[in-house]
Amino acid sequence: MGKPGILNIAIGATLLATGSLLSNQIDDLIFYIILAAGLLALALGLMKFFQDRGKSDADREAEHTTLRNEVLLKTLARMTYADTNTTPVEIAAVKKIYKKATGKDISEPEIRVTARGDLHEPKAFKKYLADVRDKISMEDKSFIIKAMAEVVKVDGAISPGEVDFFDEVGKAFKMNPSEIADLKK
Repeated sequence: MGKPGILNIAIGATLLATGSLLSNQIDDLIFYIILAAGLLALALGLMKFFQDRGKSDADREAEHTTLRNEVLLKTLARMTYADTNTTPVEIAAVKKIYKKATGKDISEPEIRVTARGDLHEPKAFKKYLADVRDKISMEDKSFIIKAMAEVVKVDGAISPGEVDFFDEVGKAFKMNPSEIADLKK
């Protein structure tokens, strides 16, 4: 996962160093653009770094739990609609899994609304998964994948759309088949 802000700090420092090394070889406008970009990246990185340092372990754990629960709900809800036929048993499975994982109840309308979120833009969900991939643990990703398999099997029929969605989530999480099957070497 890494420390928040470190990448921005490194990018900013690199841009500043590059700009200063090339200052005599590049146009003044380009030099000032590189300098401004470097200072901006450095400032953002320092802000993120020091914001994170002010958080307690409990705050970080609460943020992680909230994110994990959000990813779980969005992924399971979308799994129910992967074949465009959300069945009552799939909804019941999502409610059961979510309750067991979070201790919180979720309603059928919440699941249905979440299932159809961003359906017009499938790339948005892939980007969302790529954005959260490094913010949740391998155990969380493995749990989500196994929960998806439980949801997809619950109605007794597995469609090509469900298989495709399952595979897309595995790829977005950068999990290989042995990780998905929870095989250990």
